[in-house]
Amino acid sequence: MAQVFGKQIVWTSRSEGADKDAISVLACAEVALSVTAYWWIATTYDTYAILLMAAVATPLVLLRSDQSVELGVRWFKRYFDAWVSDDAPANPTVLVSAVLACLGTVALGTIGTQILLAEYDGWSLVWRSAILCWLGLNIGIATAGAAAPVGVGLFVVLGKPVESLLGTAGTVVLFAMVCVGLFLGLLLRAVATRLLASLRYAHFGAANVPTNWQRLLFQVDVLKAPELLPNADRISDRLDFIKFTDGLRGEDLKLKIALGVAIPIWFPPSLLYRYALKSTFWLYAPLIYVFSIPAAWKEPGNLLDWAEALPSMFIEWLRLGMALVTLGLAGYALYDAAGLGQVLGAMGEAPLTVFHLALVLDWSRLQPWHFFTLPSAALTVILFFWLDVIRRQVRALRKRMSEEGQLAEGAAIPLPPGAGWKLRAAVIANQLRTLCVSIWMALALYYFADFAYAQCKVFDWMITPMSWIFGPQAC
Repeated sequence: MAQVFGKQIVWTSRSEGADKDAISVLACAEVALSVTAYWWIATTYDTYAILLMAAVATPLVLLRSDQSVELGVRWFKRYFDAWVSDDAPANPTVLVSAVLACLGTVALGTIGTQILLAEYDGWSLVWRSAILCWLGLNIGIATAGAAAPVGVGLFVVLGKPVESLLGTAGTVVLFAMVCVGLFLGLLLRAVATRLLASLRYAHFGAANVPTNWQRLLFQVDVLKAPELLPNADRISDRLDFIKFTDGLRGEDLKLKIALGVAIPIWFPPSLLYRYALKSTFWLYAPLIYVFSIPAAWKEPGNLLDWAEALPSMFIEWLRLGMALVTLGLAGYALYDAAGLGQVLGAMGEAPLTVFHLALVLDWSRLQPWHFFTLPSAALTVILFFWLDVIRRQVRALRKRMSEEGQLAEGAAIPLPPGAGWKLRAAVIANQLRTLCVSIWMALALYYFADFAYAQCKVFDWMITPMSWIFGPQAC
């Protein structure tokens, strides 16, 4: 464990003494591995569709706010309480789901046998038809379960006649057959709840996207238990991954079957979603620049805390480094060797200035995104040193007032001379930077989608909606 620019650095999120805002070395390594893995998949299978889907989904799933989490918990609690209830007669959706399950079984079994399995016969046809019927049964249950609390009640309805005919063993087999659909339906409902709650409070979540993204990338690692829904453990211990897996040590056979099916259905998608978001670092790295000033800090006195703390924060040094790299790469891309010779020849013995360096660059090479990347990076560098000047003024004033006995312990200091307009200018510069980064991200996503579409490296089902934006496909 170490402190870097005031930020705690730990090996993993579960390291002893790690606080909730600590940066995990393992999480940072996962970012590199995720980006590498997803690009390897894209190049190996010659498709950018997975990368594009992750890039489009990232802003939507990061619209998480305290308000959306609370709403999601309320919505899902009502659903889950009904889902675990065995009071089947009081829930008419159970009968509807049973009908859908039967229809799905018959439809997929019949269609599959006639179309997909036409070339098979004998036992080869029998076992393949059985699998299709099982899939149809669970697809019907999952579809109904995503729309209504179809859970234990459905098993009660189906289980009673089966138990009277086949005994306990028959109900265990039935449960093993239908629980895939039951748990898949609950997963789909959780995903829909999370998305709709986030969209309901998108105006709050939009301000949290950079913070949520930075936390996911640099603080959340594989040792952090996956979540079916944020704060799901407040709804029931059965939705807490750690407590959920404790049931595998019990003696209840039905519970073990349920856990054995639910764990791979519920929690691996959460991990895959987590790594899909991490893999977008190559595209959304500029989100590191974005900082939303809390409302409580927007008073002049409180803004001093921001100005004094920010230049010493780890993330601000990371922003500075990224900005310098961005400006350096842009300078290299625009550099004109012939222009340098002309400028040096015209200067003679005159000193080299920033104006002369600007003449060395070939501005005709500017691309649309440069009009937003360069201001974002330049504002980041200016803000860093601008706030550092204010910080030095604040510390000097505090030291002088303390030495003269004019400052009580813990008391706020007055604004240093000239600090008021500097703070207001810093706030405006931060807002301009956020605007530039937002447009930059939208352009980056647009150009990548256009590139993937033009190269014909998207899934077939994506072609029609993308053609509405980019026109007919050339290939």
